[in-house]
Amino acid sequence: MTYDTIIFCGTSRAGKTTLAKLMHAHSDTHNGLIFEGLFPAYLSRFSYLMKDAHSGLFNEYVERPRYIDEAKSKTLAPIEQFEMRSRSDQNSFLGRVHHAFGARWAIADLHAELYYKQLLRAWPDIHLCVVIRDPRDCVCAGLYWQDFPNARKDRKSGFYKRLFSWILSAHIADRIQKEHPDNITVINFNQIKSNTESLQFLGMDDGWDQDIPEHAYYSYVGDHQFTTPNTGERLALLSAGECAIIQNLCADPMKRYGYQPEGLPSVNMLGPRIIKAVILGVAWFSPSLARGTIDLLFSPLQHAKNQIKRLKQFIKDIQNF
Repeated sequence: MTYDTIIFCGTSRAGKTTLAKLMHAHSDTHNGLIFEGLFPAYLSRFSYLMKDAHSGLFNEYVERPRYIDEAKSKTLAPIEQFEMRSRSDQNSFLGRVHHAFGARWAIADLHAELYYKQLLRAWPDIHLCVVIRDPRDCVCAGLYWQDFPNARKDRKSGFYKRLFSWILSAHIADRIQKEHPDNITVINFNQIKSNTESLQFLGMDDGWDQDIPEHAYYSYVGDHQFTTPNTGERLALLSAGECAIIQNLCADPMKRYGYQPEGLPSVNMLGPRIIKAVILGVAWFSPSLARGTIDLLFSPLQHAKNQIKRLKQFIKDIQNF
């Protein structure tokens, strides 16, 4: 089945950008775009509540430069991806996207699944493709992709932030499958080459998989070792204890999405299990607030800075109302 409007969503380092680029290169039906945070930012702005402000708010975000590659080394405004710089006067968000990018598009956006209620309320026919990658890969890539061969300086907090973000994304994917089964496809990124039927609805040509190098990502190969990008070298980038924590907290969704845990040493799980229960409890009422809770717990300084920015923006929105 072919869907006109698709959002690749999921946690960081899951493969969303790769899929959007594959769409751009190999789909005869869809434009593949990378928005990287547009939907969460757009839907959380106070101005979004005011219909008269929608057009200006949308144009502000599609014209703001954002990261568009996996390494986050290149920025480009979303509207520049197809050299379409005209501002849109359409009345609806969907109408403005169509005006800029055509009637069929697939957009990659970080954690857009957390806003599924707002998205489906605005666009009942939109299709969410939640990309679920092996959590060991996501956590490892999050720790190393900027500073390899060294891990991030905030390794412990970074480890848990990425782990709980993965858990939250998988949890929300399960909820969407129960509440809106016709509006979601879950893509197992690690098995994408061997399960091409999962991408048939995107209209990919036969050569799309040739654009995925054999060693393009951090991939778990067992015994807490990972292959590295470009070289494919096997290194113990996570400790056995870190892998054990991931497997203990993610065992059920890992099995559900085809990722098999392995025997590892036992670790103290009381604290992580309590945090997981708190985050999923908050997610029951507000998935986006649950993500904010993760940021508050593991990146408190950055979270505080973000909240100050949001407050300043909120004041501006009130003044411009």
